[in-house]
Amino acid sequence: MTDLGMTARPLHRVFARMHRQSRSLAVIAAFSTVWSGGCGPGGVPLESVEGIVLLDGQPVDTATVTLSPTSASGTLATAVTATDGRFKLGSFVAGRAQIGAMAGDYTVAVTKVQSATSGNAGDGNDIVVLEPGQEPPPPKYLVPKGYSDPAKSGLKATIAKGKNELKFELDSKFKP
Repeated sequence: MTDLGMTARPLHRVFARMHRQSRSLAVIAAFSTVWSGGCGPGGVPLESVEGIVLLDGQPVDTATVTLSPTSASGTLATAVTATDGRFKLGSFVAGRAQIGAMAGDYTVAVTKVQSATSGNAGDGNDIVVLEPGQEPPPPKYLVPKGYSDPAKSGLKATIAKGKNELKFELDSKFKP
């Protein structure tokens, strides 16, 4: 009988310690969940960012919108506009594409080009056949070329915590 009593007592202590540890882990898990709310993989917080691109007041479809962070700790964010000019930014974080962008300041580029080697036959944008070694003609910029360089576009964005709405109003006569 004495052996059973000695065995039971250490087990009781083990279970009591496990119970205390599990409560501590539960508190840590709850804190981590609250603290990491809105985070992408790797614990990087991503904010909701939607917007619209207009050229001379008209929506620009299939344009690429790129936000380049002004700080070294930021992450590039990008999107392609829909037919109504609207977009939702995404970022590549921890090896995965995620919806959203990190809070911070950004310079912005908007690019829409038509390659001279693509198009539909007969629509004025016929496919150009290149000979070996021949360079393709330069692309045609459908949004002024100056907007394609974030350092020269003059476009800036600040992403705050929470939901963000951006509007980029472009001018077809823009020259950096």
